[in-house]
Amino acid sequence: MKVENFGQELRGKINKYVRKYNNKYEVYFRTIFYCLTRIFNIPTHVTGDVKKLPEDVLRIAIRLDGGLGDVLVYSLWVKEFSKIIESDFLIDVFPSRSMMISKAVFKENTFINKIYNFSYFEDNVKNYDLAIEFRRFPHIVYYNYDKIKKYSPNLNELIYKYNIFQKDYDKFFINGASCDTLIDLYSVCRGEKRIQQPDIDRLLGIDENTKLYLPLSAESFDILDKYDLKNTQYITITRSVDQNYTQKQNVRLWPLAYYQELIKKMKQKYPEVKLVQLGVSRCEELRGIDVDLLGKTTLEEVKAILKHSLLHIDGECGMVHTKHFLYGKSAVFFGQTAIEYLGYENNINLKSNGCPHWCEWIVDDWQTHCIRGYDEPPCMTELKPDYVFENIVPYLDSVANKPEKQIKIQEVDDLKTYFESNVLSNKKIIFYGKEFYDIAKNLVQNNNQITIYDSKLDNKKIKEAKELGISMDYGDIYNIPEDDMSADVFVSTSRRIKNGDYILKEISRIVERIYLVGGQLFDG
Repeated sequence: MKVENFGQELRGKINKYVRKYNNKYEVYFRTIFYCLTRIFNIPTHVTGDVKKLPEDVLRIAIRLDGGLGDVLVYSLWVKEFSKIIESDFLIDVFPSRSMMISKAVFKENTFINKIYNFSYFEDNVKNYDLAIEFRRFPHIVYYNYDKIKKYSPNLNELIYKYNIFQKDYDKFFINGASCDTLIDLYSVCRGEKRIQQPDIDRLLGIDENTKLYLPLSAESFDILDKYDLKNTQYITITRSVDQNYTQKQNVRLWPLAYYQELIKKMKQKYPEVKLVQLGVSRCEELRGIDVDLLGKTTLEEVKAILKHSLLHIDGECGMVHTKHFLYGKSAVFFGQTAIEYLGYENNINLKSNGCPHWCEWIVDDWQTHCIRGYDEPPCMTELKPDYVFENIVPYLDSVANKPEKQIKIQEVDDLKTYFESNVLSNKKIIFYGKEFYDIAKNLVQNNNQITIYDSKLDNKKIKEAKELGISMDYGDIYNIPEDDMSADVFVSTSRRIKNGDYILKEISRIVERIYLVGGQLFDG
């Protein structure tokens, strides 16, 4: 490698990064990574899998930006996007931040092939038939028009409409994070929330009721045993909203003294309910906490803990998005970010009148300095503990210290024969396992609403089921994509799985009756 040639290449790369990303930290990181790849001759091409595929398989690369919450939102878009593709396809994901986050979100997704470091994306764009880059909206970087038109007319039409949007609103794609305020206002004016934002013109039909496939591992529940949380009720609490800033730097945090006062009130009213603090090790420990898990958990374990907490208390951040896609409730402190845009309807969304308007990305240092010049922003200091407590008590009264619900379990040897003699009609029935497809087809005729979940599906079967009036979607047995008490009957095959009692607990959240095919289901 000649020094003068490397210098020219490096200057070119830096200029490109500055023009494209408008974010000094991303420019720094990309420059450092580029230098390392050149110095140590690290290969940056992803070649094996994509070049060996048959001609009729569409190869798709998606680069994701942002933290945990962003990746969850984009994952929902990817799932719904994958359903419109008529041909076989392969999707590779290139996350810009933590690989750990993307692995936790995309774990065991059958519509995702591999996860690569984002730095490989640019050098591999033309190894794919479609390359998409995310920063709030999907940006079409490259596509093979002839091949996509031939094998997936639906995808071709979507790309056409996305390109029109990209042309009409080019400032959204050029100006990086400094344009996020304008992008948020655009969504607010259209009555859309963050979860819907990537779905340009609602072409995929995403809304707050669209369910995400977010699997949990059996082993992740071991941490509940380890900290004596398995057979007790608990509330999770976090005081951290962005891992890029320390707690002393970030003005988005609800005041520490307010947390302490809220904890005191909760312990007085609900002494039997444990308080569990989640977060990284540099978060400040809260007094009065029963279980301190700061820096003691993996992201997989955090998912398991959040799954079974009565309530999660936090600022607007990735854990709130995670709790939403685990089909639970959070109490969320809003200040600098838009409650009407980021607040899920099922949550307890809390906001004061301390400031006239949210201020996210109006200035670059919005997370470290109050735009109005206060040491502590009024949007946070005016959100008093008494007000917060008054708003969470009605929900906690409805769930705390309540006996565990008893569920009716019906063991069935031959499900087809059983349903022929025990007719179900006008019921919402959930099947876990695509092997029940033929039985489900018969039950549709009796005006039943049928949903089939499985971790491994293909688009052809999903579309075929839809034509018959059956909903078929990705689902995990530990985290079923349904709201509380949303169905009448749940059907599953018998199986022996570690921590299976958490499966039973999850099913009982949704229904009161389970039909088990083939005997015992769980070994506990």
